[in-house]
Amino acid sequence: MKRYSLSHPKTIEAISSAVNKLMAKPYGKYLFGGFRNLEPDTQEEEAIFERLRDFLEDHHGPRLEPLFVDDLLDLHKLKKYYPDVLRPNTRVLYRGTVVDGLEVISKELVKEMNFNKTLPDGSPFLENYTYTPRSIIQSWTTDYQSAVDFATGISGNYEDGVVLKAVFKDKDLIFNSEFLNKVQGYNESEIIRIGKSPVKCELYVPLSRVDQAEEFDF
Repeated sequence: MKRYSLSHPKTIEAISSAVNKLMAKPYGKYLFGGFRNLEPDTQEEEAIFERLRDFLEDHHGPRLEPLFVDDLLDLHKLKKYYPDVLRPNTRVLYRGTVVDGLEVISKELVKEMNFNKTLPDGSPFLENYTYTPRSIIQSWTTDYQSAVDFATGISGNYEDGVVLKAVFKDKDLIFNSEFLNKVQGYNESEIIRIGKSPVKCELYVPLSRVDQAEEFDF
């Protein structure tokens, strides 16, 4: 085996390559390896994981901890190095939330907003709706029913919410929903969207809210 001096170009290139790999993967071979029983976490990694767990339990809305926002922006740059954790497994997502003006559903309101479509179950929906989030970080889900449950008070804080459906670009999203399910310990199938720009989406009124309103006639 041929040996080179420390000053030899090939030695310098090999050292530079090794350093670049370490810098690209600052948290070791596995992100959150401690939680996954794969390798110990760094102190910084442990702190980020705890903030992630806190966010999943209480989404905080506009009161998001600035440190957590910084965490996600930094992790977003590492998606290609830790794809099993950070790369989203779908770009079609749903969100249960409250929309101003739709707290009370009525026949007149539905006509006024041009709800000219219905789902097979009878739920009215808008094909073109623009949602403007209040926070730079939003929790979305891969599962329509999870969004419905959150919008109607079954698993969330709302009883008068709606469900949004949007198709995002990969660059707007972070986390694999299956990994976040393991962190939470149950299946809400969340994926996090980073960005505060308006979102073009479809808007669904959950059937349980339609049942409480007048009969719709489209």
